[in-house]
Amino acid sequence: MEMRSNDELIRILGSIRHDWLNVLQLIKGNLAIGNQERAEAVLEEAVEQTTNESRLCNIGMPKTALVLLEQKWHQSAYEIAYEVDGPLLNLAKYDNAFSTCFARFFSLLSEWPQLDGPSSVFVTYTFFDQNCLIELDYQGHIYRSASISNCFSEMPPSVVVDVTRQEQAGYTVTFLLDATASN
Repeated sequence: MEMRSNDELIRILGSIRHDWLNVLQLIKGNLAIGNQERAEAVLEEAVEQTTNESRLCNIGMPKTALVLLEQKWHQSAYEIAYEVDGPLLNLAKYDNAFSTCFARFFSLLSEWPQLDGPSSVFVTYTFFDQNCLIELDYQGHIYRSASISNCFSEMPPSVVVDVTRQEQAGYTVTFLLDATASN
């Protein structure tokens, strides 16, 4: 994994601190106006988000996790969220391919103007049997349709990839991984 400069690490830590400060302010504000239910909901959302971040970091894909986490920490024109469900499997053999492809995808998104309001990206990892289904759901305007497919064209043969354009603006890309397959 590449070394990060001290300035970059400080910037990342500052973004994390800022996110947590926002959560604390939401909780404090809701408690101040007597809205305990909303304060509890904000706290529950923060716990769920942190649990998903922890699970994302424990599937053997540190480069991919860093790409996803950095997208959340960078101020961008799209929101990103992720969820990790099921008993975790080690997906280390897929880390280089996914980190490269996801980085390409986010680079492409950063080039597109956001004319129709904010876009969103939701990444779901669902573990079952000895497999993992990864779904990348992009909601937003597409400027170059072929570019989306090109981002994911270099997956290993053991990964089944399906790119589906949604009726509204957006794409869903699904990846089926066999956790027992060798590269």
